[in-house]
Amino acid sequence: MFRLISAALLALSTACAAATPISDDTQTWRFKVFLDNRELGQHRFDVRETPDGSDVAISADFEFKLMFITAFRYEHETSESWRGNCLESVRSETVQNRKRFALEADRRDESLAVRAQVGEDARVSALPPCVMSFAYWNPDMLAQDALLNVQTGELIEVDTRFVGRETVELRGDAVDARRFRIRAKDLDIDLWYSNADEWIALESTVTGGRKLRYVLI
Repeated sequence: MFRLISAALLALSTACAAATPISDDTQTWRFKVFLDNRELGQHRFDVRETPDGSDVAISADFEFKLMFITAFRYEHETSESWRGNCLESVRSETVQNRKRFALEADRRDESLAVRAQVGEDARVSALPPCVMSFAYWNPDMLAQDALLNVQTGELIEVDTRFVGRETVELRGDAVDARRFRIRAKDLDIDLWYSNADEWIALESTVTGGRKLRYVLI
């Protein structure tokens, strides 16, 4: 079960949704994260608009206990710089149970240079110069056929499809929404966007049909 929870969290590491402005150029999002009805922890996103694009700061802290014993622990921090729909740079650090991940990526003229550390293994790769991560706050992400995993440095092929229109509850109100589904290896995520292209809900299916859910605070 925890392997597929981890896969979902990798993709969610760059997500944002219906935000609360904290200044003229910055918005913040805070979520409670649940596995079915059991709270795992919180995920926070701060997005600051810049003259050329945006800067994003992300932090996550999750824990799952069985019989008072920690069965799963996840801590993640990421900083991203964007120019339009292209990542300019990424810095991330992650601890998943006792395994450590670190990533640095910088955009150059002809590529995005990625240096990833996964446990004891280090990997260097050159990706296309304009790459998007799983940035759900930007609906242009839905048009991509591959997205960067900012924890491992992998460029993951994705299949994104429009599912249909539904009514979603947001802060006590019924909101008309469009539902999309992203599928990839070990990944199954549903997203809902309002008519104004505001991301308002997310749900991911993990082992045994259990649901990983993000709920706005």
